[in-house]
Amino acid sequence: MSEMHTAERLTREALEAVKAGDWDLVDRCYAERGACLETMPVGAGLAARLLTLDGQVRDAAIVARTAILGLLSEAGKTRRHLRQLKTAQVPAADHGVGIHLKA
Repeated sequence: MSEMHTAERLTREALEAVKAGDWDLVDRCYAERGACLETMPVGAGLAARLLTLDGQVRDAAIVARTAILGLLSEAGKTRRHLRQLKTAQVPAADHGVGIHLKA
């Protein structure tokens, strides 16, 4: 039974890791859980709890992915805006427009 408890504990750790964005830990938890589940039969109660936790992990991963996609979109917009500003400044410098100081 301790192996079954371990499987649930690892899934809960994966849930916390996905919320923290620690994807390496999520992978390790699921790899360890897989090894744990290979060695012992899974009862209906544990299977139901694991499925529920897996759904929570999936939902948290979707939220994280959506947030990351939003940040990447904003970064792309900022990069394009900076590129436009840089492009707008280059022609002005080429045509001699600017401030000239005399000593």
